[in-house]
Amino acid sequence: MAFREDMLLKEIREMREEINKVWEAINELAKRVDELTKIVYDLTKKVSELTEAQKRTEQEIEKIWSAIKEITEAQKRTEERLESFEKTAEENFNKVWNAIRELTEAQKRTEQRINELVEEHRKTREKLEGLSDSFGYSLEDKAMKSLPKILKENYN
Repeated sequence: MAFREDMLLKEIREMREEINKVWEAINELAKRVDELTKIVYDLTKKVSELTEAQKRTEQEIEKIWSAIKEITEAQKRTEERLESFEKTAEENFNKVWNAIRELTEAQKRTEQRINELVEEHRKTREKLEGLSDSFGYSLEDKAMKSLPKILKENYN
């Protein structure tokens, strides 16, 4: 019986040692669980921060896309205005060239009329010279007839 008691005591001691080892393992696991809990908490916090950052990034991207859409629309309007301006400019350019052509033709006609007027003026001068000569000769003839009498009366 003493042997049995020694054996039982030995087994109890071994069981205590095993229990102590289990408790040590449990304590070690508890520490690790605490560490893991802290890590999970930190990761959860980081994930929340990343989620918020992702939301902000998505909002910024949405703003950028909105701005790109506005710029695209503005570009379309600018192109339409430019196209309209080009058409108007082309029409105005054609009108100006037509006006220049008309003015050129009018200038040619004016020059032709001036040449005609110069020729007519030359003819008129020739006729006036002829009339002047005829009138002068006629006056001279009359004066020749009257001159001796006038000279005798005024200058003896």
